[in-house]
Amino acid sequence: MESVFTPRQVATALGVSESTIKRWVDSGRLRATRTLGGHRKLPLGAVVSFARATGQQFKDPELLGLASKISCIDPEALQTDLFNRLIEGDEPATRNILVGLYQNGLPIAEIGDRLLSPVFRQIGRYWADGELDVHHERRACTAVLAVLHEIRQWIAPPEASAPLALCASPAPDFAQTPLWLLELTLLNAGWNAAAAGASLPLDQIHSAVRLHRPRLVCLTATHVEDLPTFVNEVNEVLAEELLANVSLVIGGCAVEHAAAKSLKCDLLARTLCDLELYLAKFGNS
Repeated sequence: MESVFTPRQVATALGVSESTIKRWVDSGRLRATRTLGGHRKLPLGAVVSFARATGQQFKDPELLGLASKISCIDPEALQTDLFNRLIEGDEPATRNILVGLYQNGLPIAEIGDRLLSPVFRQIGRYWADGELDVHHERRACTAVLAVLHEIRQWIAPPEASAPLALCASPAPDFAQTPLWLLELTLLNAGWNAAAAGASLPLDQIHSAVRLHRPRLVCLTATHVEDLPTFVNEVNEVLAEELLANVSLVIGGCAVEHAAAKSLKCDLLARTLCDLELYLAKFGNS
């Protein structure tokens, strides 16, 4: 269950007066609920969303269970620190970095592109070179997924009329972090994002599309066994039928090679920010 707070608690955390919080609530700027006795209660997600949207800085975020103040909000400058924290298994420090960036207004797409993606690529290189073991990578994924799950609870549910986007990764790609980043990016853009799952055969993705009839299908591929075969299968199993009715976006480090350019899709995304730009042009109508 999402944490809720009184106007006084939120006021102290933000460093403003309680009357200011009440005014924001009563004007509809800051979402709140009311008890049977008429007292205002503010969900944590509403407070975080308001702070992100307005640029309001937390004076004492820890009062609300948020991350302590971080001195740096530049994702590139935090790469080494996050890498070390993940390898050490320091989950509280990992959460503090990621939640700190989010509560300071950085989009999920930027956190993914400029911090998480480079760090996980570095972990992958160290693993391939024998400098790290598989348990380091698994523990890092678990720590990051826990934070992404927490952030997801703070994002307002999409409107009932929001278009549906189906997210999946093709077999044999079991990576969960890219799927979560993809879903959060879509939710932040106002889409109703649903994860079909990781490591799905393409015919099963096609089946899910027929069942749910989304406006958009997003595939993230961090690993494919044979890129030319993958390209041919996507084009034969998915693209021709989907492109007539559903927009198809494909991204991930496995499709960065030039051979992937022959994929039949509406967007071959290099980054989550590419997807954000596409969504802005796509529209939510």
